[in-house]
Formats: sequence, C-alpha cells, structure tokens
Amino acid sequence: MSQPTSVLPAYVPGTKYTVDVKALRRQHGVSLSQLIQRTGAPVQTVQAWNRGACPSTMWLPALAACFGVDVASLFTELTIEGDAPGAGGRA
Repeated sequence: MSQPTSVLPAYVPGTKYTVDVKALRRQHGVSLSQLIQRTGAPVQTVQAWNRGACPSTMWLPALAACFGVDVASLFTELTIEGDAPGAGGRA
C-alpha cells in the first residue's frame, strides 16, 4: 500500500508560507466575482484574501479547484525582510 501524499508543502523549520490569492487570480485570469462564485466564500472573505489575508484551511480545497491546481501549489514561501540568515536575527 502506498503512503498518502501530503496536501501541504513539506515543512522546513523557520520557513513561512502564505497563499497569495491576488497573485493566483492574476496568474489564472480569475476575477473577484468569479472567485466568489466558484468557491462559495463570502464577499468579505474573498476581499480580505485579495488584500493579503491568508485563507483558512477550510477554503484551500475550493481555492485549489477554482485555480485548477492541487492544494500544495497554492502556497508560496513568505519572505520577510530581515528574516534571512545573517540578517541580524538569532541563528
């Protein structure tokens, strides 16, 4: 029997991930109204995602289906200025 595959990206200690809905919408040519209709998410929720809020896990399958990708493909590594090694933080 094969091992189940994870739907989330592999965890790397110290790495942060986000779901950039605005970038995904642009990349896939999906309007806000289409995203609302396809996911069934409330207008305010979709607007918050578009402003940079990270969707809760309950919305990830609907977002993945909307963009025609798997859930893991929704995630991008979050780079925060000063978070890189050697940027003055603790090692």
